[in-house]
Amino acid sequence: AGCYNFENVEIPDSVTSIEDYAFAYCQSIDTAYFPNCVSIGQYAFACETLSSTGLVRRPIINNFNFQNCEYIGPYAFSHRDLNIKSIDHNTFPRLTTIGDRAFYYTSTIKTVDLSRCTSIGEAAFYWCYITNVSLCNITSLPSCTFLGCSLSTVFIPNCISIGERCFEDNYYLPSINFPRCEFLGSGAFSQCSRLTEVDL
Repeated sequence: AGCYNFENVEIPDSVTSIEDYAFAYCQSIDTAYFPNCVSIGQYAFACETLSSTGLVRRPIINNFNFQNCEYIGPYAFSHRDLNIKSIDHNTFPRLTTIGDRAFYYTSTIKTVDLSRCTSIGEAAFYWCYITNVSLCNITSLPSCTFLGCSLSTVFIPNCISIGERCFEDNYYLPSINFPRCEFLGSGAFSQCSRLTEVDL
C-alpha cells in the first residue's frame, strides 16, 4: 500500500486472493493482471488523490485481468477508475458478490450487467456515472446502492427489497418497474425529477 510509483502488477497464477489494502493508494498502477484471483479484499485498490487545484483525482488502471474474480470487497476500487465502460460477463464473468462501496466514486463505468451476481453491498455504486443496470439475480438492494448515478434504464426483475435512498439523485430515470417489490425504503427515489412512472 502507498507505493506511489508502482506501475505494473503481474501476479503468478498460484495467487487466488488479494488481501485488504494490498495496493491501496498506489496511484500509478497502470496494469494489474490477476488471472486466477477469486477474491479482492477491502480497499485493495482504493485510491483518492488531489490535483494541483485541490480537486479529487481518480487514478485509472488501463489494463487488467480479473476473469476469475467472484468477490469484490468493501471500497476495493473506491475513487479508482478502470479502463472499461461496462462491468459484465466480459470483464467480470464470475462475479457474484460486490461489497459495500466497492466502486464508490468510480467515474468510467456506464453499464452494469451481471447475471451471476447475487449480492450487492450498501452504496456499491455511489456517485458512479452508470446509465444502464441489469441484475437478474439480485433480490435485495441496500441503502444508497445507486445514489447519484445517471440511470436511464433499470432491469432488476427479482428484487423484493429496495433500501432507503437507493436511487436518489438519478435525474434521468424516466420509469421504474419492480413487480416483486415488498419493501421500499424512505427516499428510495428522492430527487428523481424525471421519474413519471413507478410500477411496484
